Amino acid sequence: MEQYNCALNECNQVIEELCLDIDSTEVLCSQILENVIENINNGLMPFKK
Repeated sequence: MEQYNCALNECNQVIEELCLDIDSTEVLCSQILENVIENINNGLMPFKK
């Protein structure tokens, strides 16, 4: 039960941090997506075959 409560608290913390400022979260996610697309276009494979 302790592990469940810790996981639930961690999830709540992540939600609180990411949902307080939706615009900033959208910018962050867009930057991550751009980096991933750039890496793929440069030949980096995100997953091992």
